[in-house]
Amino acid sequence: MPPEPHNQYYFLALDQGSLSSRALLFDENAEIVFSASKKINTLRTKKVIEYNAEEIFHSLRTCIDEVMFRLEKKLAGDSRNFTVKASLITQRSTIVCWNRFSGEALGPAISWQDTRDSQWLEENRSRITPHISKTGLRLSPHYGANKIRWCVQNLPKVIQANLDNALVYGPLASFLLFRLTQEHTFAIDPANASRTLLYDNTTQQWDDAL
Repeated sequence: MPPEPHNQYYFLALDQGSLSSRALLFDENAEIVFSASKKINTLRTKKVIEYNAEEIFHSLRTCIDEVMFRLEKKLAGDSRNFTVKASLITQRSTIVCWNRFSGEALGPAISWQDTRDSQWLEENRSRITPHISKTGLRLSPHYGANKIRWCVQNLPKVIQANLDNALVYGPLASFLLFRLTQEHTFAIDPANASRTLLYDNTTQQWDDAL
């Protein structure tokens, strides 16, 4: 009898950067099979650097759909099963606020480069600094905490969602994971969590004082 056809493995690398979203599909030999990319728009002033969070999601979704369509077309008629495993790479300190029920973005994706709330951070430096050693990072407006604070204080949709107990906020990777998974997974890895300045790297937990 002929041997059973083996299960084929593919690896989908999703890269969401400051200029574009990309999807690269690799085979078992680490060779690129298909790739797709889509540019995203940036709103940029002196201190404000942000993106449309929905545009980011749809750009990445478009790239995924394109490479998967091409893979399925390539394998049409092939009796072997195939499995695709995915990884996600993003701008770690970029943050998004969204609705925990609908998944709708409640404001822009605020870039890690954004420093609109730097004055508040400076005014509260003496109060915050004693806790920062837990993060392994220095106090900087480029990280997520003060961006989240600014959203909760200034964006009407975020304020209302907070009152309705419908607010979720976190790194861009969390927003994309929530929107891309059927289960609407709310999770983050330590490398992204630490960039919020709300995560204690020594205990590997969110920290109440921070």
